[in-house]
Amino acid sequence: MTRTRTSVAVAALAIVAMVAGVAAPIGAAPTAGPDAAGAAASTAPVADLQQNQSNCSFPQTFTDAGGTEVTVENEPQEIVTLNPSAAQTLWEIGGREKVVGVSQYATYLEGAEDRTIVSNEDGTTSTEVVVDLDPDLVLAPNTIPPETVGQLRDNGLTVYQFASATSIEDVYDKTERIGALTGECQGATETVEWMQTEIDAVRENVTESDRPSVYMEFSSGWTTGAGTFQHDVITTAGAQNTAAEAGLEGWGEISDEQLLNQSPEFLLLLGETQVPDRQAVQSTSAVQNDRIIRVDRNYAQQPAPRVVYVVQAINEAVQNYESESASQNNESDAGNQSDGDNIPGFGGVAALVALLSVALFARKR
Repeated sequence: MTRTRTSVAVAALAIVAMVAGVAAPIGAAPTAGPDAAGAAASTAPVADLQQNQSNCSFPQTFTDAGGTEVTVENEPQEIVTLNPSAAQTLWEIGGREKVVGVSQYATYLEGAEDRTIVSNEDGTTSTEVVVDLDPDLVLAPNTIPPETVGQLRDNGLTVYQFASATSIEDVYDKTERIGALTGECQGATETVEWMQTEIDAVRENVTESDRPSVYMEFSSGWTTGAGTFQHDVITTAGAQNTAAEAGLEGWGEISDEQLLNQSPEFLLLLGETQVPDRQAVQSTSAVQNDRIIRVDRNYAQQPAPRVVYVVQAINEAVQNYESESASQNNESDAGNQSDGDNIPGFGGVAALVALLSVALFARKR
C-alpha cells in the first residue's frame, strides 16, 4: 500500500514537471541577438584624408586615379562636376553654391536647373562648354575617357579623376577627398560621420544566417554581381545579392535559368520601373509574394552619401520579412505543440486525469 502511494506520488511529480517543461516555451519570443561580427563597422577615414581635413589649407596635392598629381593652389570658388555622384556629394557637404556646371544626370538635385549642363545630347562631356566656364576645379569620374581629361588639362583646367567606387567605404573616402579638394572639409567629415552612424545602426540589425536574396535588375537580365558598389549596398543591408550567389562578377547578364534556380525573396527596382514581364522574373518568390523594394534611381546608382537611404530601405524590407518568418515559425511550432496535447496520454489535462484515475484505483486495491 505504502509502496503504491509512493509510486503514484513520484509519477505525479514527474508528470507535473513534464507538463511545466512543455508548456513554458509556448508563445515564448526568440532570444537570439544580432551577430556581433555583423554589427562591427569601420569608423575611421583614410589617414591622409584625416590629416588634410584637419586644417583644410591650400595648396592641396593629391594623386588621382589616373596617376596624375593634381595640385589645387587655392580654395575653388567655381567647380564643374562631370558626374552626378560628385555633384550630389557637394550638395550634401555644403559646397553646392560653388558648383557652376553639372552633367545632365545631376539635374534631379534641388537648384541644379540653374547650373550649366556640360553634357552633349548623347551624354558625353562637352569639353567646349566646360572650357568656356573656366572653373577652378573639374571633378571627373573614372568613366570619362582619358582623351577628354587630357583635352581639359591641355586647356589649362585642373582636373581630378576618381577611381570607381566598389563599396560604401569607398564612398566615405571619396566624400572626404571631395571635401579636401573643394575646401569643404568640415562638411565632408560631418557627412561621413552621419553616414557611418546610420550604416552602423543598420549593421546592428543584421545577422549572418538565413539572409534573404535580393535581385536588382537594371534592364532585361542586366544586373550587378560581386565586386560592385551595389553588391556592397545589398549585403550591408542584410541580404544576399542574387547575381553574386549565381556566380556573377561585376556588371553582366543573369540567365533566366540562373534566376529561376536562385528564386530570390526580393526584387529591387529603381523608381517606378515596372516589374519585368519575363516568365523567369514573374516566377520568382519575390514577385509571387509581392515582395518588391523600390528605391530612388539616383541614390541607388550613384556612390554618394544618399546611398544610405537605399541601404535603409532594403534593411527595413529584410527586417519585416524576418519578423514575419519568425512569427510564422512560432505559430507553426505552437500548432504542432497543440496537436501533441490532443494525443491521449501526452496532454497536460489528460495526464492529470490519468494520474487521478491511477490514485483512485490504487486506493480501491
